[in-house]
Amino acid sequence: MELVNWGFLGLFIGTFLSATILPFPSDVIVIGIYEAGYSITPCLVVATVGNLLGVRLTPLIVMMFIGKFIRYFILTMGYLYLYK
Repeated sequence: MELVNWGFLGLFIGTFLSATILPFPSDVIVIGIYEAGYSITPCLVVATVGNLLGVRLTPLIVMMFIGKFIRYFILTMGYLYLYK
């Protein structure tokens, strides 16, 4: 597994992404990091921080993209409506 080779950075990225819309279990990464020889306490701290940030930032990221899409759609449709 490639993220396990990255150490704590891979653990953080994996748990962050698993807390977003990507459907894969972060437990596998935590167990892989632990089995690679890392201590369990830093593993759990990094995994917890990654999951919390993923959960907290996902709505902001989604709303940012939806807002850009809606603005583009409204401006484009408004432009087309005005100049029919």
